[in-house]
Amino acid sequence: MKQMTQESDAVMELVRLQREEVAKHKWIESEKAGHDIGWDQAHADWLVKYFAEWEGHLPSRVIDDALHARAPRNRRLVVSDR
Repeated sequence: MKQMTQESDAVMELVRLQREEVAKHKWIESEKAGHDIGWDQAHADWLVKYFAEWEGHLPSRVIDDALHARAPRNRRLVVSDR
């Protein structure tokens, strides 16, 4: 049970970190546009433009903890607000 909790905590940390990045992107892009672009547009845009680079900068320990026994190593963790 303790291992499940640790894995769950690691996944939730990845979700939190990604949501923070999308929120920053939403704010910046909304300022540029002069209006709120909305979460869906910001999230989709961020995934295309920045997700791969963001994922590459995560410490491998964080990714390993989050994905251990949950998915094959070659799968990406993509989080949606839905």
